[in-house]
Amino acid sequence: MFKRLVLSILILVFGVAMVGMASADTVDMTESECNDADNYWYEDTCYTTENEKLNAQIVSLNDRIDELLGMLEEEEKEEQEEKEQEEQPQQAPPILCEGVSFDRPLKLGTRGEDVKCLQAMLNEKLDEPLAKKGPGSPGNETDYFGPLTKEGVKRFQKKYEQDILAPWNLSRGTGFVGGRTREKLNRFVKRKIEQEQEQEREKEQEDKEDEEQQEQEEQTEEDLTYCDTDDDCTLVNENCCGCENGGGKKCINKEFEESWKSELNCEEKEDIACPMVYLCDDLPSGCECVDNTCQTIE
Repeated sequence: MFKRLVLSILILVFGVAMVGMASADTVDMTESECNDADNYWYEDTCYTTENEKLNAQIVSLNDRIDELLGMLEEEEKEEQEEKEQEEQPQQAPPILCEGVSFDRPLKLGTRGEDVKCLQAMLNEKLDEPLAKKGPGSPGNETDYFGPLTKEGVKRFQKKYEQDILAPWNLSRGTGFVGGRTREKLNRFVKRKIEQEQEQEREKEQEDKEDEEQQEQEEQTEEDLTYCDTDDDCTLVNENCCGCENGGGKKCINKEFEESWKSELNCEEKEDIACPMVYLCDDLPSGCECVDNTCQTIE
C-alpha cells in the first residue's frame, strides 16, 4: 500500500504540472541540427521550446509510473493468490509424478500439475522441505508456483550446480525452471517412476510367491492328514519338545510317518527352545478319521 500511495502522489504531481501545457511542437531534424538551431533534443525528437521538451519528459515519466503501477498490481495479485492458496483446506495430492514431464518454463505465478510434481521432487531431493507444515510441505504439495517454490528451486539449482549452473557460469540459483533445471528434474522423475514401478513389480511377485507358498502348505497339510479309515491315521510328535516341555501330538497319515520324523530330525537338534509348560496329562489318546481327515481323540 505504501508503494501504491507514493506512485499515486507522483502521478497527481505530474498531472498537475501538465495542466495547461499544449501538445508539444516538434521539428524534423537530426540531433546536431536541433542543437545548432538552439532547439531541445530529447529521446530522438527535436522540440522547439524547453517547455515542450519538459512536457515530453513528464509524459515519458508518467508512462513509466503506469508501468510500475502495473507491476505493483501484478505483485499484489500474486500475493493475494498465495494467501488464498494458503487459506484453502489442505489436501494430500498424490506425490507420484507419473504422466508428468517438465516441458515448459516454470516461474513465479505458474500453475499446473507439473508445479505440484516440482514441489514433490524438491521436498524429496532437498536437505530441507519447502515447508515443514501447510501448503508446500511433504504430502501437501500444491499446483501454485509461489515464493516458497522459487526459493526451493534456487536451493535445488545450487545443490546440482555442476549440471545446472556451471554450464552458464553461474554460482547462484535463479529460481527459474529453465532447460537445464528441467532436464535434471526429468531424469529424477524418470528414475523415481522406474523405481516405483520396480517396487510394484517386486511386491506383486512377493504376493504371488506368498500365495503360492500358502497354497502349497495348505495342499501339503491336506495330503499329510488325508485318510479313508481310522487305520490310516497315526499319532506323532508335533515337534521336538517333550510333553513335559510344551510338546504336543498330531495325527497324520501313516504313509508320512517316517518322512515326518526325518523332517523333524530331533536326534541331531541341540539346544531346542521349548516352553516350560507341562502338557503330558492333556495329550490326545489317539486318532480317528473324520471326513477324510486324521484328527486327534481327546
